[in-house]
Amino acid sequence: MKKQATGTVLDDLPIQFVVDEQLLDEIVYRAEEKHAASKANKSAWEGAAKQQRLEKQRAILENHKLRSQVNEYAVFIELIQASMHMKPRLTLNPTLACPTWQEYKLTAHAALRVAAIHAITDCQYRRLHSVMANAGLVEYTGEDFIRV
Repeated sequence: MKKQATGTVLDDLPIQFVVDEQLLDEIVYRAEEKHAASKANKSAWEGAAKQQRLEKQRAILENHKLRSQVNEYAVFIELIQASMHMKPRLTLNPTLACPTWQEYKLTAHAALRVAAIHAITDCQYRRLHSVMANAGLVEYTGEDFIRV
């Protein structure tokens, strides 16, 4: 619905302003519609992106936690394996190096049995002070002991 130009520029000027204002209003209206539609799509995509980002962070934290637990268990397993494969310590004391007192076995042969009994009692006597200290009897005088 354009008006026919009357011939002079000054006469056509108000019509141009009206047409330009209508076009401007229509452009603004269409731009706002487009912006609102893209904003709705953008907010849905933004929400999905934020959710994915949070899930990624949770997965990374859980992965880190699980890896640290695996490392702890690996160290524990190595320590247990190392302790299982340890060789007995060599000592200068021949009675400590002898495995007979450690096993607390008494043999059928009388001479070996007597030697094993003495080795066991010597070992237990050496441990007496530490056992008494652990039991809280360090300053015990032993007056109540009855010897048989």
